[in-house]
Amino acid sequence: MESLEELLYRCAVKLTVSGQRGWGTGFFVAPGRILTCAHVIKAAEQTPVNVRWQQQEDFLEAAVEKVLPSVDLALLRFTPRSDVNLPCVYLDTALKSGDELYLFGYPDQDFPDGCPVTGSCEGFTGDRLIKFKLGQVRPGVSGSALLNQHTGKVCGIVKFTRDRSLDLGGGAVPTETILQQLPELIDLQQQFHQQDARWRNLLDAIDAQTRGKTTNSRHHSSAMTQSNSDLTQNTFNISDSSITNLVGSGAIHYNEASQRQGNQEPLASMDLTKEAHKKTILILPANPKSIQKLRLDEEVREIDAGLQRSKQRDRFTLEPRWAVRSRDIQRAMLELNPTIVHFCGQGEGILEATTAQNTSVEPRRLIAVHDCDSSNLKGNQAEGLFLEDETGKAKLVSPEALAALFELFTDCVECVVLNACYCEAQAQAIARHIPFVISINKVIGDKAAIEFAVGFYDALGAGESVERAYKFGCVNLRMAGLPEHLAPVIVRK
Repeated sequence: MESLEELLYRCAVKLTVSGQRGWGTGFFVAPGRILTCAHVIKAAEQTPVNVRWQQQEDFLEAAVEKVLPSVDLALLRFTPRSDVNLPCVYLDTALKSGDELYLFGYPDQDFPDGCPVTGSCEGFTGDRLIKFKLGQVRPGVSGSALLNQHTGKVCGIVKFTRDRSLDLGGGAVPTETILQQLPELIDLQQQFHQQDARWRNLLDAIDAQTRGKTTNSRHHSSAMTQSNSDLTQNTFNISDSSITNLVGSGAIHYNEASQRQGNQEPLASMDLTKEAHKKTILILPANPKSIQKLRLDEEVREIDAGLQRSKQRDRFTLEPRWAVRSRDIQRAMLELNPTIVHFCGQGEGILEATTAQNTSVEPRRLIAVHDCDSSNLKGNQAEGLFLEDETGKAKLVSPEALAALFELFTDCVECVVLNACYCEAQAQAIARHIPFVISINKVIGDKAAIEFAVGFYDALGAGESVERAYKFGCVNLRMAGLPEHLAPVIVRK
């Protein structure tokens, strides 16, 4: 069986960008995704990133999906190859002072095929970067996955060196920050490691070996102690154990990690589903005074009730903002940095007789142009989502305005739901910046809109991905016997 270090090596890649000096390191973090530092691919906004894997120079090309310069993170997307089963690292936030660290990267000299570096965690800086000592971190190693040998999982991504020539160590962005800034990785990680057991099997094997050896080690501990003065010791941490190789004795002594660590508290330890990684759902009901009233309070209430019943309810926070005007959206976005933004309210389009007959009730979200301000819009821009203006009248929002808003929140928003009629134009515009946008491309009744929302958020609360939650929403319409199951559509970035 391969070791964790070998598996980490198989997750590491060398990244180069045409026209950019030097190179850097990255690692497979999810199927079709590579994580690296933003400064590694700074010249790659419109240029493909060349990916070398092990000895294969032109293994594949990747495109930049998301860049977060403020935290020096970049997520790349690629099309997985069918001829190789690529592994992915196992992210974890647990880390404390003294934990031994291991990385594999591609430095700028001496080791063209990459090399390992070891170090020891000193703690966290004031701006929450991991500071580690020992180990020479050369240029080119930036973007390497940092393996915590105590947990057997990746606790961060290498960001900088403290000295290019000396073994002074460096710094890293912790996994805690990675998951806060790229929350979509939480679901992707969980789904991958549920299906692919390679990393988990190694951890289980190490744990089982440690437990099996603990009892035998106690029988030999007295004899070992007597000859300990003549021995050279090498200690390293794997998973929840400390293994000490007593060179020269011909035997291996195992101690339980809890005995060595005492009551020392970790500097940072967080489950992927704990408070810091909650997903905020911003609900924006818009029901202008000048047009018919909708059952938006019922929609919000049903969404909240479904999430409260779900097995992963602790992962979500629901934040409704009522009587939404344009300025209210921007303020709420700045305040909450939401993961999901859900619009519900009025929409506008052309009502045909055949369409009206295929709705579950009177059309919930259809009004006449003369009841609202849409004089500045043309073509399909005259269809879409209504907000409220300062006088309480309906105001149609242009696709470009919504797209420009969401372009400013690409670092946090994962999905936008436009639960109103005829919002396809807005959805297409927003999807230029946001991974998933769900909209309604025709007339939908009040009841059907609520049923779709309930099915969608029930599935999210059960741990399903956005794409599968969308399918559950459509199925919920069918199960309720409603004819609008083809009205919701999903648009991918």
